Amino acid sequence: MRILQLDDWCAIEFSGEDRIGFLQGQLTQDLHRLAAAASPLAGWCNARGRLEALGQLLPAPDRIYWLLPADIAAPTVEAIGRFRLRARVNIEPSP
Repeated sequence: MRILQLDDWCAIEFSGEDRIGFLQGQLTQDLHRLAAAASPLAGWCNARGRLEALGQLLPAPDRIYWLLPADIAAPTVEAIGRFRLRARVNIEPSP
């Protein structure tokens, strides 16, 4: 029995020791206050301040998932990845 179909959604996985600091500078959510039981909405804005992606954060003990519509996941991973620089964070779409 299938309760919820998520074929139109993709989770971007952020892992690594700098994941919280990196996402704090990229998303419209206070990641330092992210609780394990919470799943708030978070947006990513371009350099002009326009909202490019909006999704739900799903924290795990050693990583953070960001649930986005599947059609914008790959371009969002590419765009956010440009800002990684020296941060020790891995950014990957989760299967």
